[in-house]
Amino acid sequence: MPSLKTYVLALRPWSLPAAFSSLLVGTALAYNTFPQLSLFQLLWSWLGAISVQCTANVINTYYDYQHGVDKNENSADRTLFDYGMTASQLKTFLDLLGLASLIFGTISVISMPTWAGSIGMLMRFGTGLALGVFYTADPMKLKHIGMGDITIIITFGPLIVESLMFVQSCHLPSHMGNYSMLWAILFSLPTAMIVEAILHANNTRDLKSDAKAGIKTVAGFLGEEGSFLFECGIFFSIFFGVFLLSFHSSGFWSWFLLLPLLSFKMALTLVQDFRARKYGDLCERTGQYDIVFSVLFTAGIFLSGVSI
Repeated sequence: MPSLKTYVLALRPWSLPAAFSSLLVGTALAYNTFPQLSLFQLLWSWLGAISVQCTANVINTYYDYQHGVDKNENSADRTLFDYGMTASQLKTFLDLLGLASLIFGTISVISMPTWAGSIGMLMRFGTGLALGVFYTADPMKLKHIGMGDITIIITFGPLIVESLMFVQSCHLPSHMGNYSMLWAILFSLPTAMIVEAILHANNTRDLKSDAKAGIKTVAGFLGEEGSFLFECGIFFSIFFGVFLLSFHSSGFWSWFLLLPLLSFKMALTLVQDFRARKYGDLCERTGQYDIVFSVLFTAGIFLSGVSI
């Protein structure tokens, strides 16, 4: 019987900054946009995003093992190799997580104050769960057909931020839908692209093993040299995006939206290490950078007073 620690490790808690970063951005935007926030719905949104990511993590572990992608000699995910858990035990755990996610989603849908809110919540939660499941699960296996990168960007950016804004607006009858979906998406992209940088570094490290497993990725298409240029493009888009977003606010306080520029040196080090092919802990350090960047970006949104 696996220990509690084993089950916690199977959830890959170190990957949670991917969801945290967009939740922070969405919370800051909602605070500035709406006259008041529903604290319960805010906490429920955070719990929902985190639970879906944890469930998706376990799904990915299980199906990567079943498809022969993860093997003892090459897998960075050690759940089924070092933690004392068997594939059947992981499948049972996955079934329980899936049931919990369905219950959570049902409560989220029926708790909306209007039918329009319930339908909107169903679409958003269903989309997030479907993308998380079919990232590696049959029959779609999005990761295997070159759709992994765009799936990650959508899931850990626009979907989280826009859904949080939607939930808050639904609990203010006079403000339902009273926000810009477009601007919610645009403000979500900088942190989403950092998560993409993590994935791209991972895929570049795993070029050979992914090719053997028949997995098609952007990194596999570009090759190692092209992947470096692509990583440079990701970080350029992040900082250029922040610069453009700063024009959405006016006045002296708008300059606070440029706070993420303080993290430029840290980002430059990551790019240099990518160039030097120091892939060992690059994903982990890029995840740490995600936390630094998202805190600065969230602080900038709060202090600038920008609303959407």
